[in-house]
Amino acid sequence: RAAEDPLQARLQARFLRQLAAGMAGVFGLGTVLSNGLALLATDAALEKLGPIPYPLLWFEFTVGWLYGAAGYGIGRRKPWGRQLPWSLAVVHSLSASALWLWFFAGHPVELASLLMELLREGFWVLIGLYLWKAEAPPAPASLGRPD
Repeated sequence: RAAEDPLQARLQARFLRQLAAGMAGVFGLGTVLSNGLALLATDAALEKLGPIPYPLLWFEFTVGWLYGAAGYGIGRRKPWGRQLPWSLAVVHSLSASALWLWFFAGHPVELASLLMELLREGFWVLIGLYLWKAEAPPAPASLGRPD
């Protein structure tokens, strides 16, 4: 029924876009805080977290700032805001692949780290798909007589 009322359809699309932007921002803040605190933690505290590759903490801390940028770009309808989720999905796909290879090579890795990489990748793919679908240009109107 939202498609019947253009105003309601626009409001719904705006709400969903703002929701996606907010989720990206919150996800970014959580990623920066959790990885930043882990980077500042003592060795004893890091041992309690389990085997987490140190470069992964830096990677996630750095990329968390991009989540916030993506949230801003999505919320403000910036052209790069539609592209950044796809870039983040690709980056996390590569990161997850490297982490799984590290794991299968016999190095200890916390299972939560492996699963979180897949979750992050899926999150950005879903956001990218939503933006791709929601921001798609309208289909051209028929020039001829409707049959």
